[in-house]
Amino acid sequence: MTWGRPPPRVKQYLGSSPGVPALPFPRAALVERELKPIPKRQYLRSPTYRRWVASLPCAHCKRAGPTQAAHSDTAADGKGLQIKATDAALWPGCADAPGRRGCHTIIGSTGTFKREHAQTLAAGYIAETQALAKATGNWPKGWP
Repeated sequence: MTWGRPPPRVKQYLGSSPGVPALPFPRAALVERELKPIPKRQYLRSPTYRRWVASLPCAHCKRAGPTQAAHSDTAADGKGLQIKATDAALWPGCADAPGRRGCHTIIGSTGTFKREHAQTLAAGYIAETQALAKATGNWPKGWP
C-alpha cells in the first residue's frame, strides 16, 4: 500500500458553496464594523472628595454619624459590571450599624425600593451633594 497525497480540502466559505448561505453584505464590511475600537470612559477619581462626602450626614435620613460615600448605580454615570461609577456621582448614605440597616444598603442593594425609585432618589442626593461641594469649595479642581 502506498501513501499518496490526500485530496485537496474544499474550503467552506460563506457563499462559496451551495450549502452555505451568502451574507447580505460584503464580508469586508462585517470585519470593518466588528473591529472598531470603543474608547474607554475616563472616570473621575478623588480620595479627598470621597472622604469629604463620607463626612457629611446621610442625605436620606439626615442622620449624623458614620456615613459612606455611595456611588451612583446608573450606567449614565459609568456604572458597569464590576466597575464603580465616577466619583463625581457620590452621595452620603449612612452605614449599617448593629441591628440597623443603613440608607446606603437600603437604597443600593436590598430591593426595598424599586430600581427606578432608588435611582431617582440617588440622582437627587447626588445633585444636592455636588451643589454643596461647589458652594463650599470642596469640588475637586479640574472636574466639570
